[in-house]
Amino acid sequence: MKALAEKFPTQYSPQGKMINLSKYLIIDTCYSPDCHYPIHVDCLPRISIVLSGKLKETVKHQEEYASAASIVYKPKGVEHSNRFGPQGARLISLAFLDDTLLRESKNTIDGNWEWFHGFRYAPLAYQFLYQLWLEQSIDSVEESAFDLIANLELSNASTIPSSLPPWLARVEKRIKDEFSCNIRLKDLAFEAGIHPVYLARVFRQYYGQSVKGYLQDLRIRHALDILSGSQTSIVQVALDSGFADQSHLNRVFKSRIGLSPGQYKKLVQGLSV
Repeated sequence: MKALAEKFPTQYSPQGKMINLSKYLIIDTCYSPDCHYPIHVDCLPRISIVLSGKLKETVKHQEEYASAASIVYKPKGVEHSNRFGPQGARLISLAFLDDTLLRESKNTIDGNWEWFHGFRYAPLAYQFLYQLWLEQSIDSVEESAFDLIANLELSNASTIPSSLPPWLARVEKRIKDEFSCNIRLKDLAFEAGIHPVYLARVFRQYYGQSVKGYLQDLRIRHALDILSGSQTSIVQVALDSGFADQSHLNRVFKSRIGLSPGQYKKLVQGLSV
């Protein structure tokens, strides 16, 4: 974003580096480890992409836990608080100085605070960031933003029961604790004392994806964090994240993110200039 900062008004504030593109602000914010922001409001509606780290955002009694590749749409005036993880977090936001675009788009996100945690929208988000990095033209950046806005949709409320079965909570905890290890569905089912098919069905009911998909998402998020903050080789990133080899990481990473690990690493390094 260095060239953008040289061409357009740039200022630094507690919110981070802000580049004024006339109708939009690009806000690049790094949050300190374990910091807490009490209830506050944003003056401008925005779409924010979590580039690295973890955070919890609370609106009224609803809590959302976000990590790398999570996306949020936040209207102006929404009262919320944030708590950041032990590694802090970095977010890049597109804030709308003129919200006519949102009103005229008739998009379902307009007026609703909404987090998007799956990798369905990640390629769109990273294409937008990639255009910021390439800095080919403001039109390219804007078109990528249009695509992202046009394709974000409110998630449909699921009809699953509100309480998580204790055995399923234990299964999820083991997956989160041991995501870099070789975890097999039948081993999880044996430990939970249930049939593998039943585990697969109930897991998908509660989490909206298979155990394998959930496990791969954890591994990809771990890889995103490493690639965002270190010079670790991609081969080592693959092994540390639980992938069989670099080829396996490349294949899954590209399918989830829309970029290769190498492209993503260059993107993050370029945005940090």
